[in-house]
Amino acid sequence: MIEALLSVKIPEMWVCEITEKYPIRLRFLSCMPFETGGRAVIEVHGEESILEKALAEIPSCATMVSTLEGRRTLSCEGKAQDCEACKYIIMSGCFLVTPFGGERGYMDWLLVTNKKESISFLIENLKNMRCDVKIKRMTDLSEKKILTERQEDIIKYALENGYFEFPKRIGIRQVAQKFDVSIATISEILRSAQQKIVGQYFEQ
Repeated sequence: MIEALLSVKIPEMWVCEITEKYPIRLRFLSCMPFETGGRAVIEVHGEESILEKALAEIPSCATMVSTLEGRRTLSCEGKAQDCEACKYIIMSGCFLVTPFGGERGYMDWLLVTNKKESISFLIENLKNMRCDVKIKRMTDLSEKKILTERQEDIIKYALENGYFEFPKRIGIRQVAQKFDVSIATISEILRSAQQKIVGQYFEQ
């Protein structure tokens, strides 16, 4: 399984044009591309005075859903001629993961596919549309291993036997005895493994 983070700027697409013109940030809460177009729910974030100016330039395809200070939520629907990129996402076999963001004229797309060729196909066709495409990250998830085998074994044992429960069903001494190491060693292994897992969650 391949995960790719692309930064994409689509010519004459209002979501790119408006974030390039105004210092606002878009957050796509939901996005459903289909061959004849696409549908999305988008949050627009920014200073109140800037938001009012920016929203006045959003086309009629967008309908206001909710309003909060510094944030507007819109429901948008576009046809194929407005978003030809939607067609190529479908044709590529890639899955577009939401939520994703957009600012300074670009959208950051997180895509998942089982073939690297799918990403290449999508990028090639986006460039044929005169899109500016940058690959920010590409990861082979099948090769992505956060923990060492030893850390994985210890974390798995601790989890299955209630070390992380409250109250704990086993203590650190029992975990250390199971793997025949000192309490200080098992404490450091658990701390390091948990730091890796939490860091990966927040992509640090």
